[in-house]
Amino acid sequence: MEEGRSTIPPDILTEVDGNGPSKQPSRRSRSLPTEESGGHSQNTKPQGSTDSVTGLDEYPMTYPRRGHAVIFNNYWFAEHSLRDGTDTDVVNLQRTLGMLGFKVTVHKDLTAPEMEVKMKELARDDHSNADCFFAVFLSHGAEGGIFGKIGFSRYDALTGDFHRGDICKTLVGKPKIFIIQACRGNESEEAVAVSPPPPDDGYGEIETDGPTVAAGSDILYAFASGSGSAAFRSPEHGSWFIQTLCQYMCDYADSSSMDFQRILTKVSQQVSTEFACNNTTSGHHNRKQAPTVETTFTKLLYLRPKAKTRKPKYFQ
Repeated sequence: MEEGRSTIPPDILTEVDGNGPSKQPSRRSRSLPTEESGGHSQNTKPQGSTDSVTGLDEYPMTYPRRGHAVIFNNYWFAEHSLRDGTDTDVVNLQRTLGMLGFKVTVHKDLTAPEMEVKMKELARDDHSNADCFFAVFLSHGAEGGIFGKIGFSRYDALTGDFHRGDICKTLVGKPKIFIIQACRGNESEEAVAVSPPPPDDGYGEIETDGPTVAAGSDILYAFASGSGSAAFRSPEHGSWFIQTLCQYMCDYADSSSMDFQRILTKVSQQVSTEFACNNTTSGHHNRKQAPTVETTFTKLLYLRPKAKTRKPKYFQ
């Protein structure tokens, strides 16, 4: 077992963040973060510099404020099951994002129209003196969107204004991050053996059409699961995805080499390999979850703390 992490007992059940509950035990989880005093002295790379290996620039994190982090936490639904464990995710996120310098706001049990109105207001806010914007959605979901306590919101209705420079003027050129802990369907990932890579035959280049560019730039979506797939959550420990994301955002807060996309890759590796359902009476027995990322980032993002702060620490 890795230091600072604990195994969920076999009688702890997980639920699916879709249209209803599913009783599957999760394989592993982590404890909640606690706070300890301490500085951040490991990072020596100046913010806004260029990566020496990739040649990519970093997003400058030198504005007076880190920015606004908004959490939409939906627990109660008129037509779906309660999302037990979601408040644990909120605690983890508040501590982690607060440590990184974000001003954190939590909205609980909003309807779909209320979430859409709030996101439109946030896109029009003045972010002139902020580094970036961060939003988290914790809810039941389906392909293309998430449920409010009443109603369903498509992602384009929630985040569409953040793609438009004429509306979201003060975030142009700045990173905009959207984290989604919700199902994207009812399927789950099959557990399969990993094959070794084939030998290099010297024909690694594949000819493709020219690159395409998304309508909005500097935007990242991190989903708890792949398209059409379920996302799992422990009523006691919170969701697999948010637990792991908060863990690694804390672990690499001072890093000069682990940018946010590398952290998300490590999150995906951990969730897809170290967690599994093992309820033999369930259709999800031994099934996996594979987080996915969609991004139009043009630079590397490092969310290093802006000053010495009290850093969350995970413990056994």
